[in-house]
Amino acid sequence: MKIIVKKFGGTSVQDDEARKQALKHVAYAVDEGYKVAVVVSAIGRQGAPYATDSLLQLVGGKATKLDNRELDMVVSIGEVISAAVFTQLVKKSGFKATALTGSEAGIRTNNDYQNAKVLNVEVQNVMEAFEDHDVVVIAGFQGLSNEGHVTTLGRGGRIRQQLY
Repeated sequence: MKIIVKKFGGTSVQDDEARKQALKHVAYAVDEGYKVAVVVSAIGRQGAPYATDSLLQLVGGKATKLDNRELDMVVSIGEVISAAVFTQLVKKSGFKATALTGSEAGIRTNNDYQNAKVLNVEVQNVMEAFEDHDVVVIAGFQGLSNEGHVTTLGRGGRIRQQLY
């Protein structure tokens, strides 16, 4: 089985036109014989209703009373919504597709909420999904901690800084 991963950031899934452009890349890969794992960010940038910054503002921004674990619960939703919306488009276009959260995709992290690090990726669920689907859309930016809580990975340059 040939597998390719396509990652689309927030502006690449921000509206119908952008999602249709992203879909062209996915369709091309499927037509070339690949199973496609699509990782999506939250839809749009600040001001868009499901963008990460908009979700943070919904709970008070810097004045929030939520702890980091609770903030991860809130901000992880943007990617889940994006995964479902993109999966709907893929299915409407005639492809066999399914959506998974980061935890369902097997992304295991430490407990460093708001800046979690990936410890392991258990690919079993994704591989099983590929048995019946050509496209698996995965909510990016998130995983599951050892304690069973949703975690989010560092935003922007923080991830890059940790890798080097």
